Amino acid sequence: MEQAPEQKRTGGAHVLLSIQALRGFAVLGVILLHIQLYFAGKLQRGDLLPQFSIGAAGIDLFFVISGFVMVYATERLFGQPGGRRIFFQRRIARIVPMYWVATTIMLLYVIRQYGGVGEATGGAGLPYVICSYLFIPYGRPNDWGAPLLGVGWTLIFEMYFYTVFGLLVMWPRRAVVLTVSAFFLLVVAIGQIFPTFPNPIGYWTHPLVIEFVFGMMLALAFRNGVRLTAPVSWLLLVAGLAVATWSWRQQYDFHPDSVARMFVWGLPAFAVVGGLALASRELPRNLFWRALGFVGNASYSLYLFHALGLGVPAMFLGRAIDLAQHPWVHLALIVISATVPGVLIYLFAEKPLTAWLQRRIERRRSEPASVPLAA
Repeated sequence: MEQAPEQKRTGGAHVLLSIQALRGFAVLGVILLHIQLYFAGKLQRGDLLPQFSIGAAGIDLFFVISGFVMVYATERLFGQPGGRRIFFQRRIARIVPMYWVATTIMLLYVIRQYGGVGEATGGAGLPYVICSYLFIPYGRPNDWGAPLLGVGWTLIFEMYFYTVFGLLVMWPRRAVVLTVSAFFLLVVAIGQIFPTFPNPIGYWTHPLVIEFVFGMMLALAFRNGVRLTAPVSWLLLVAGLAVATWSWRQQYDFHPDSVARMFVWGLPAFAVVGGLALASRELPRNLFWRALGFVGNASYSLYLFHALGLGVPAMFLGRAIDLAQHPWVHLALIVISATVPGVLIYLFAEKPLTAWLQRRIERRRSEPASVPLAA
């Protein structure tokens, strides 16, 4: 481990490519998992694709990345007048519009397909829908608090993290990181001692929030100029991937309230993010890394909309083609319907909308623009 010269501490393009590439890697893992589960469960073809439970670890990678990005990208807001307002405006502009669009599509689908939300969810009604839009975990029958848009369960954690982080952003960077970390450690400890808290409080005490702490600590080290030599960086990457591969072979699948998940998936995610983001050498800007970086840029739209596309081939082609007799054709169509719409939504909806909202926010502030790393 080495201290980087002052002029290299900003990181800029190097850390941006590393983080975006990791995002791309994470979202592809989640998509592949959901495709495999769709074939095994919905289509009763568990023999077609191997189990891919490790894809769920992409969420842990996302959480470590989020912790890193919040500290990294908020650098010029720490301790600044109006910083808290700007922070929350940016987070809302970045997260809420596309999530509400995806949730609305899901709501319309549920109403059309089942006649109402209650019929589809075992009795949950308007309060559940409202909580789904507001990122509030809601305990409904036979469930653990996930919103109407199933993949939105992770965004409940994200918005919880942003809220705690943003309330303290008027403090210096180090104080914010240490206070948020102490708070999360405390609430997780309380949740372990008193595991019967109902939602939403019970949801917010899940050990998964510690993974945001992992990311914040890495960003704190980065901002303090810590850089890893190539052997150390490779050691972290290999160790993290080795543990993840071992857990895949063991077919581990963890619930969000699992303490073991934080160690088996969270720490490897910490190692991988640290190995790349703190590396003293830049990633090669070849086609592979740039393509993965592009997927990372589109990861939010891909994540929100991919599950909505899983049933599209059967919905539109099921009567014309016996897809059950052509599973590999069906698989190819599902891969397309789960990924292409997300990329198009990113290019023609999310990206321009977010840029427009961010420009409006920037016009209202007098401080210099912060480091341009989207979260």
